[in-house]
Amino acid sequence: MKNVQFFQVQGLRAWVIVDKQNIAELNILQEIDSDGKCTQRELSQRSGLTLSYVNIYLKGLVRKGYVSVRDMPGRRLWYNLTPVGIAEKAKMTLEYMKWSLANYQDIRQRVRDVCQKLKQDNKLNIIICGISDAAEIFYLATIESGLTVAGVVDDSKAGKKWLNFPVNEVASLKDNTTYDFIIIGDIDNCYDLAKQLSDLSISDEKYQVCTGQRIKAVTVVQVVE
Repeated sequence: MKNVQFFQVQGLRAWVIVDKQNIAELNILQEIDSDGKCTQRELSQRSGLTLSYVNIYLKGLVRKGYVSVRDMPGRRLWYNLTPVGIAEKAKMTLEYMKWSLANYQDIRQRVRDVCQKLKQDNKLNIIICGISDAAEIFYLATIESGLTVAGVVDDSKAGKKWLNFPVNEVASLKDNTTYDFIIIGDIDNCYDLAKQLSDLSISDEKYQVCTGQRIKAVTVVQVVE
């Protein structure tokens, strides 16, 4: 069993498959359950998956017996969940919810630990670099820890507001001396953001990912104890 994560939620222990294929298959099963009278291109648009991936995953779901296919007029197909597919969709949905909850709890605790360490080190004025769900969790933790968000930067959202904070470009940090530390809030794009900070001659000792990793503008990751 590949890419399996073991966790404990509310006193229950469970093995949960969390690889991308399972998430993609669940996505397709949900879309078919919603409306299966469609083309693969329409499924691709609705699911956010590329057409080639939809084709591959659909073949797999049909082979497993989760989805049946019927021809319809106008070169369209009618995809239906089989009884086995309905049961599997329910099972996968529950597993995904458990995995999401476990990940949230893990990220929340990591973020709290980061905030406590920053406070111990008297790094009280924090810049959030990169907006994401994890950044929101970090912001809530700063309130609990008595830290101050001195600013928010994200090139993709510059000029807008995030949680009532004006969002500026990352380049605005070049001459900014009003902060003690930078927290990278966008985990998915953390290396790109680290590269941007490095290009501004900001030392890697001045920033880390909100979940506790210290990173450089290269592929080496060191976990902060």
